[in-house]
Amino acid sequence: MGVFSSYFNKIRKLADYDKVDEMFGFVGYESDYYIMEGGGMAVMFCCQPTPGCNEELKNSLDAIFKKDYPADTTIQAQLVAIPDISYFINQYETTRGNRLMGNDNELTTSMAESLAQDLESKVHKDMHNGARLRNFEFWFTVRVPTAELLANDREEKRFRTLILDIEESLKGVGFAPNKLAPNNLLWRLQMLMNTSKDAIWRNSNVKPNACKTFSEQIIEDGNTVHFTPNGIITGKPKEVESDGQVKFETDNQTHIKIMSLSSLPDEIYYGQMFDLVGDWMSGGVAHGDPFMISTLIHYPEQGKAKSDIANGRKWLIGQAKGKILEWFQGLADQKRDYDQLWTEIDQRGAKIAHSGTHVIIFSGSAERSERSLAKMKRYFETKRITFTPESVLTGPLFLQNIPCMMDKGYSNYRRHSTYSSEALVFLTPHMSNWKGNTNLPIVPLSTRNGQIFFWDLFKTDGGYNFLLSAATGSGKSVLVNYIVNCYLNSGVKPGGSLLRKPHQKLYELPEFDDGAQVFILDSGRSYQNLAEMFTDSQFISFDNNFKYSLNPFPSIHQWTGDIGQGPMILTMFKAMAAPKHGVTEVQRAEMMTMLTGMWNELGQKSTVTIFVERCLQHPEEYMRQIGKQLMIFAEGGVYGHLFSDKRPAIDFDGRLVVVELEELQNDLHLQLVVILGVINQIQHKIFQGGTARKSLFLLEEAWQWMAGDKDGDKGALIEFVGEFLQAAFRKFRKVRASGGVITQNLMDATGNAVGQAILANTDWKLFLGQDPSSVDKIKNTQSFTASDAQFEQMKTVHTKKGSYSEIMIFHKQMSEICRLELEPETLMIFSTDADDRELMKKYRARGNGVKEAARLSVLEKHKI
Repeated sequence: MGVFSSYFNKIRKLADYDKVDEMFGFVGYESDYYIMEGGGMAVMFCCQPTPGCNEELKNSLDAIFKKDYPADTTIQAQLVAIPDISYFINQYETTRGNRLMGNDNELTTSMAESLAQDLESKVHKDMHNGARLRNFEFWFTVRVPTAELLANDREEKRFRTLILDIEESLKGVGFAPNKLAPNNLLWRLQMLMNTSKDAIWRNSNVKPNACKTFSEQIIEDGNTVHFTPNGIITGKPKEVESDGQVKFETDNQTHIKIMSLSSLPDEIYYGQMFDLVGDWMSGGVAHGDPFMISTLIHYPEQGKAKSDIANGRKWLIGQAKGKILEWFQGLADQKRDYDQLWTEIDQRGAKIAHSGTHVIIFSGSAERSERSLAKMKRYFETKRITFTPESVLTGPLFLQNIPCMMDKGYSNYRRHSTYSSEALVFLTPHMSNWKGNTNLPIVPLSTRNGQIFFWDLFKTDGGYNFLLSAATGSGKSVLVNYIVNCYLNSGVKPGGSLLRKPHQKLYELPEFDDGAQVFILDSGRSYQNLAEMFTDSQFISFDNNFKYSLNPFPSIHQWTGDIGQGPMILTMFKAMAAPKHGVTEVQRAEMMTMLTGMWNELGQKSTVTIFVERCLQHPEEYMRQIGKQLMIFAEGGVYGHLFSDKRPAIDFDGRLVVVELEELQNDLHLQLVVILGVINQIQHKIFQGGTARKSLFLLEEAWQWMAGDKDGDKGALIEFVGEFLQAAFRKFRKVRASGGVITQNLMDATGNAVGQAILANTDWKLFLGQDPSSVDKIKNTQSFTASDAQFEQMKTVHTKKGSYSEIMIFHKQMSEICRLELEPETLMIFSTDADDRELMKKYRARGNGVKEAARLSVLEKHKI
């Protein structure tokens, strides 16, 4: 009872509210390890959780757990949901501010600021599945006992060798271990002890007090720790009632509850601990409050522990036979477990360990604490895993779970089981969601479990192109609007800030003006709202108000060479002359010769009409035939007004350029020619811009140019578009550009060579809601490489209209299902819903700007 007596004696001392630090056993810090009360050296590694598991990870952890540790060494393996995203917000800000100079700078900066504020608010409020925005960390702490308070030279040398070995093992499999110095550990402990919005740890300018010990600063000044029969409360006391109960200030209290693992399924697989984090498979259940999943490991003296197991096994062998097995069937199970344990430690060299797993929940109120505990317990039961809530042992067990504070006394609480070290990897909670591919985030999302996810198409060793596949109604247009907006308000150069603090508002920022330039080819006006939101954007539609010329020659600056546009102009003229049956090789060669001659002679003054006249005057009939086929595009022809040199060319100078093709839906030939002409000019604009900013080229409704048989009516048209897209996509990376093909079904990209080529040139694959049968077809045709588990997950991707949409992002072997949950006003701006668009039109017609129209539309919608 010595451990319990010591603990309760310390609790009694807390009645004065001024000796809280005596609960914590940190004595000092020696260069890179902590000196602990009672004798002990401890190192805490803060690691990145792994987004999954594999055999290499398993083997590395097995090797760590199998090491020859001194008797009473303890290890704490803890997955922690950190209620703080300040680092991510700071990184988000560094590419924002003054990125779209001109009339739209204030608007883009304002929208970036609104998004940052929305992200920060989600740390404190539940999203639709109960998750809150957070960052997961994996803490791995090793404590080795010492004979005295301070280690002798032999103990310290052995400890440093052991820690170095463990550190290298963690590095080798991607944990990115970082030894936490006192400042960083203190910040994390304060974070767990105080979930208040006004907690001091949230202020990055506040530094630890050098005049106080480490233990004295874990609990914020003025706060205390109160132990109840069912948990712990930390916070600022408001009053003490007559019965001794402490009342805390409403906005400054943290309720801590602990559950201990009671039972697991008969067979568990490596990776099953990920199930505890939340329902990652369907996204239906997620934990809201900050929490810790903690597996505690104690290594007893191996000789005695092995002797105890041998004796227990010997007794079972003598008992588990004959009639006794009929009366006590559990003996057979015990004997089997003992036999397996003995084989692992006696024949395979495994170590004996005492281990228990706990879940610790940190809530901001008593009501929320009870609800979170009940919700988590019920969820674990659906996974056939039983956790039992603790009562009077909450205090001592919590202290054992504080990094570095676990000692051999843990075994006295009887919350552990005896395992061989081979089993420990199955109990290690080191898995969480993929956090994204960049530390300078451009497109913020969140995973189903609330992990903040930062994504940038351009942060990859491969290509920047992407394929987005989404069934109708799955939120495709909202997502693309969101992606476009994020790139417009972000830049390439770091060093910016949104300057959201009042005292910083007058600070001057460099005029970076390096926000992206985005080009969208659409059919359906999904991006008209977005284009109208900006002053310097261009919305180009082929209606009666179209006053431009598609004559391609004025936009050409180089005919030959790596970025020469001559071959693409030839492809465009071939499509104009013979869209279905193509031209002969002789015609193709002569057309190229004539186009080159005209360019050399007239340059940018060349026109379609001049080329037609020269073809009609050609001595060979096969070229006069080409001239006749092109006459509809010359002056006086049906489409001649669209290619006339009497109209100005489209300059494509807007930072957001939306080309709307809806009016051309009934004329496939003209639509094809327009697309080729526009792609040619956009591609040249992108190449001309170089790498000073990012560029995006998005082709919406791309299914119509990727689906269908090569020999069908559209076969030749598809080939023309395919040639253009393939040529552009292969070159985009050189000029910091990304090509995005947006279609309804991935199978569209596998129906012909064009789709297959585009699929091969897109490293990023994005999937919104898909019909399950389509996913099965994709899997069966092997048109897309993914694991069986990934295909099953793909079937669960869904959208809840008006609330959120899910996106499964693939990049090489990595994948993650992310959620996009927007503020109602932003969602209104991006919405393509007919009712929403009518509301926006109504308030825009009254002279309101886009943001104000969105606000008024949301108000009216909620009244209906």
